[in-house]
Amino acid sequence: MALATYADPVRLLLTGGVTPGRALLGDDPALGFLAPAGLPVLLLEPVETFMALDPTGRDCELQTEVLVQQGFQRFEPDGDPVGELPGWTVRQAVGQLQLRDGTGELWAYSYVRPGRRWLDAAAAAHGRAMVVYGTMIGVRAPRGVRAGQYAPAHRAAELQTARTRGLVAAAILTWHG
Repeated sequence: MALATYADPVRLLLTGGVTPGRALLGDDPALGFLAPAGLPVLLLEPVETFMALDPTGRDCELQTEVLVQQGFQRFEPDGDPVGELPGWTVRQAVGQLQLRDGTGELWAYSYVRPGRRWLDAAAAAHGRAMVVYGTMIGVRAPRGVRAGQYAPAHRAAELQTARTRGLVAAAILTWHG
């Protein structure tokens, strides 16, 4: 099956509802890593997770895998540095941030309202933002844990675990405010 045919239903799945997100500065302790060149970071964590086993027996999350096929990098702790993905953008729309591909198609959106420092870093300082997409990346508190108890160290540990398991994709995208 051709990738374009395969990607359209999955893209619709990704855009079928809001994706919870967080806009963080690149040195935020909740990340557990420093973003390249101090870039602002947009975390996107899907509400629904679609787990499968790949042919090697490794767990994978299907929405993340589609983004990897589209050019995002698997964001593993010891992997290559995250690079730029030409054509893809993070755009600010009324009350939300949107992830769009090179043709302008919407892949994900979140009702994130970044603060002034994030916007200044994305727009004025860099013209780019790092997007991290995956399950269990520290956006939403786990079931049974109140948001106020879900500290930056807990968020960073969850993101690190997901990266170790290969469940996270990332790319540096052009910013359009």
